[in-house]
Amino acid sequence: MQNSEPLPAKIGGEMASVILPGVGPLVERMLTVVLDEWGRNRSKALEVAVQVSGLTREDLAERIENEPELVPLLTRLLWEAAMTGQSHLLEAMGAAFGAAIGDLERATEYELILGGLRSLHGDDVRVLREIRDLHVFDQRSKEEDPPGVQTAKVIGRRLGFPDEAVAFALVRLVSQGFATSMTVLGGVRYEITELGRLLYDALERMSDADGSGVSVGQSR
Repeated sequence: MQNSEPLPAKIGGEMASVILPGVGPLVERMLTVVLDEWGRNRSKALEVAVQVSGLTREDLAERIENEPELVPLLTRLLWEAAMTGQSHLLEAMGAAFGAAIGDLERATEYELILGGLRSLHGDDVRVLREIRDLHVFDQRSKEEDPPGVQTAKVIGRRLGFPDEAVAFALVRLVSQGFATSMTVLGGVRYEITELGRLLYDALERMSDADGSGVSVGQSR
């Protein structure tokens, strides 16, 4: 009967046995769990990519085979997806790859998006979607927010996030090139960048493909 254990897990277990005799089977089981989780993450991202691209799985495979420009993007998607288990990030990665399929002239930018997403938290993507084309003001004083202005506090109340969580999300979005910040009187003003708009548009396409106006998954 053929052994069904994944080959990388068996190799890892054998290597561990050489270093520390007796721990090989334990390491092999741990690696099998890790590889299974990687497979689930990649499947989730690819599922969204298929939805956003508007192609079937078979058509998508054919496009990748016929257009070499997609191979580095696919490789980046599979790698980055394997490194995170956060639902919103997996969806965003899949959406970016799905959008890139019909926009290969901007393949380099989509690759930057995939790399940048890995350094975000899942809820950061939700904050990005709230920024849209608006300026967001993060006021550092105790004063009331100015009326009619999009602020970090307003976004926090809308999403049910603490003020600090929104503030840190904005900082992380800036660090990965999805937003810019400018110090202004009494606080910081944030604005989405061209890279952030590209990701935002991909996320909107994901919602449209899902037909519900919300992200494919609801868990954070």
